[in-house]
Amino acid sequence: MSHRPLLLLWADAWIDLDEARRLVGDRCTISDDRRDYDRAEAVIFATPAMHDSLPRQRAFPDQLWVQWSQESTVQYPMLLDEGFNAKFDLRMTYRLDSDVPIPYVTPDMFDALQPIVPLEQRNEVAVSAWVSGAWDRCGRDNYLLGLLDELPVHSYGTVGRNCHLIDDTGGATKMATIRHYRFTVAFENSMTHDYVTEKFFQALLAGSVPIYRGAPNVALFAPAPHSYIDATEFSGPAELAEFLAAMTDDLYADYHEWRAAGPKLEWRTRFASFATHAFVRLARAVDAIAIGRRAAATTDRDELPPPSVRGPGRPPSD
Repeated sequence: MSHRPLLLLWADAWIDLDEARRLVGDRCTISDDRRDYDRAEAVIFATPAMHDSLPRQRAFPDQLWVQWSQESTVQYPMLLDEGFNAKFDLRMTYRLDSDVPIPYVTPDMFDALQPIVPLEQRNEVAVSAWVSGAWDRCGRDNYLLGLLDELPVHSYGTVGRNCHLIDDTGGATKMATIRHYRFTVAFENSMTHDYVTEKFFQALLAGSVPIYRGAPNVALFAPAPHSYIDATEFSGPAELAEFLAAMTDDLYADYHEWRAAGPKLEWRTRFASFATHAFVRLARAVDAIAIGRRAAATTDRDELPPPSVRGPGRPPSD
């Protein structure tokens, strides 16, 4: 890509901007300085972080406005508002049908799986939970508390907390901890299509079977059909707890069979395009739209009759 589109982040997108710049290299320029607005070819509006209104108008007619969100439409219903969406030329969201999808999955995330912790070295309590935050829009907190009433669960989150991490250094500590549990609760804060977040993938990567409650189409994101437990298939916490308590070691091992060969071919194919960084994919879309507009303008000019037919001073008809 010889042309380097200038992409402006109008508001904080809750990403590591320095890492993004490093990964895209010279394929596009990423700015978060609003002084670049007048020359930015695409302006990215991170909807969840927008505490102020959109600019009154575009800096120039061909400037593209991009809607960005990795947050659920349940949490931010404005993302479903047709009038609001009409203000943008492109969508960059977790939805797979976005113009530039930005899901929480990458096609290489399961390429270097570590051996799982042997069962005899795992915690006697089979289940860990990490549910925190005040954004519960699907009853996940009550479901977890109900599960705690039915069987032992080590809860490290703010909901039902009964365990605390020692020397917590963030994500690495969490991953090192959950790999010692057979199961890990992976409940989303809302339940809507394609909203499958890091909670699901962290458990899989660590070698703990996720107990998932969230996107109804989570099967599309699973590396193999029998790699997770869907809590929605049970009548409630009591039936789920009974299922977990009755599981033998052999039945549990079945949930890890996929790890030997990695994700299914369908999974690899579905997410292959996401190997290219999202900002590079956006830059390509920006260039493609610009090329299309120039071609359309050239075609319009070519279709105009010569000036002698139009008559002096007459504008072209619509």
